[in-house]
Amino acid sequence: MVKNFILMNLRDLEQAELYTRFWQEIEKLLNNDEDLLLTFLQHYLTMKLEYVISKSSIYDSFEKYFNLQKQSTIYLTVKDILEDLLEFSKIYHRLFLEKKDFEFTQYSLNHLNIKSYYPLLLKVEKYNNSITNKVSIIIENYLIRRIIIGLPPGKTKNVFAKIIKNIEDITKVSVGDEILKLLKEEQGQSRYPNDIEFSDSIFSSQLYANNKTGTKYILYKIEYYLNTKNRSITIPYSNLTIEHILPETEYSKLPECWTNSFDVDLFDQYIHTLGNLTLV
Repeated sequence: MVKNFILMNLRDLEQAELYTRFWQEIEKLLNNDEDLLLTFLQHYLTMKLEYVISKSSIYDSFEKYFNLQKQSTIYLTVKDILEDLLEFSKIYHRLFLEKKDFEFTQYSLNHLNIKSYYPLLLKVEKYNNSITNKVSIIIENYLIRRIIIGLPPGKTKNVFAKIIKNIEDITKVSVGDEILKLLKEEQGQSRYPNDIEFSDSIFSSQLYANNKTGTKYILYKIEYYLNTKNRSITIPYSNLTIEHILPETEYSKLPECWTNSFDVDLFDQYIHTLGNLTLV
């Protein structure tokens, strides 16, 4: 376990002090949840090592990261590393674990249940937090376009790790534009769908069948965007469900009022598209 690796060569008194001062606080920020702690370490190490870390390789990756610090010109002590872990766990808690509304995109993004961008946003929030929301909007645009097109979210892990590696100075004001440029350079399954591809797909994509979580998010964001006067009384996101207007049932069991207007081919074409869906 990473905790044991960090503390194992210290004297008992120092072990106890650092454990209480840092590791216990990290665990509290991560809800004393072992799986959540591993997920945090996975994203933290992806950010630090600049390539995707799997959960199964966390221990070996941390050992590599730890040894790299000993070899660097600026040597980080165990205390330094624990301080850094604690600081990033605070950021992780604030960005991804606190219950926030849709006012800022870095919080609303959590409802997509896609975590591939976490390492990038952690780094942005730490070193250039004035543009966190701008970068979050760019990430949201990329992910939503991909959901509409029907591209798999799993392909984005390497994309965001590559962006971390290729950004020379994350403190620059223009880093948001640099991130967008790097995203638009992606090809194939990891691509950033262009405007034409997006607009063609938004009317025909079987959105609900492909991604129910993404569908709810898109519908809510449309409602939130249009509801400028009454956002304070918007129904909580968790209380909403998706409803089909043209009913989601076997075509042969539809009432005549529907079959008179839609043959079976039109039914199949429209049943799960965005225009046939609403929130209730």
